[in-house]
Amino acid sequence: MSKVLVVDSGNTRVKWALFESHNSLATGYFIHEDSVSFAKLLHGLPKPSLIVVSNVAGLPARRFLFNLFLSYDVTTLWVRPTVYQCGVSNHYRNSTQLGSDRWAALIAAWRFISGACLVINVGTTMTIDMLSNTGEFMGGVITPGPYLMFTSLQEGSSIPNLHMGKFDYFPVCTADAVKSGTINSLVGAIDRVYQLYNSKLYGHNLDCILTGGASAIIYPYIKFPVRIIDNLVLNGLFVIADDMISSNKNLTTVKC
Repeated sequence: MSKVLVVDSGNTRVKWALFESHNSLATGYFIHEDSVSFAKLLHGLPKPSLIVVSNVAGLPARRFLFNLFLSYDVTTLWVRPTVYQCGVSNHYRNSTQLGSDRWAALIAAWRFISGACLVINVGTTMTIDMLSNTGEFMGGVITPGPYLMFTSLQEGSSIPNLHMGKFDYFPVCTADAVKSGTINSLVGAIDRVYQLYNSKLYGHNLDCILTGGASAIIYPYIKFPVRIIDNLVLNGLFVIADDMISSNKNLTTVKC
């Protein structure tokens, strides 16, 4: 298989990886404000035959990436959720409203697990998505991620501008109370979805995947087994690319 560049343009950071076959040759990330550095980096990498992009960062990020890849003269696929792809069925009421990053993560989870699982992605937001034992996306929830929750609390209240404290089950200072409340809120949401979905499976084993740049903050406090997979979205984008190439689809029809 030829080289494929996959790009996950999220709310805060843009993560990327260059794949050849199923091996990652290079990977990295940058914040949106430093996008010029990525342009310089890209032209120093081996030229891929296909670029696959998930963008949930809005129109300015899309315009930057669109113009960058246009000058690079490589076929570019902008991922949009569909009703079915790579073994996963999309049960969202409007399939196109599902975030492309969530869709790619679900596709990667199905490739890794091929069974019922929770897909927990912790970044600017935290998403908890449910995948059935037959590859059906059953729905999911979205909450603020730890840093967004922390800053929102400070901006919307009279709490002093503190650094996040340490976690404590019985916090006795404000900084620790904020850190502990943030973690308890996020882990509580995960635990509730886990319990509800596990009871719905009627005997099927429920696996859990944890990913995202802020996942390390909450991982120690999750009480059931989870499998940590870094860059799950990037892996899902590669699965989509591999599927299109393997099925001999005409990639020139998706060039943007």
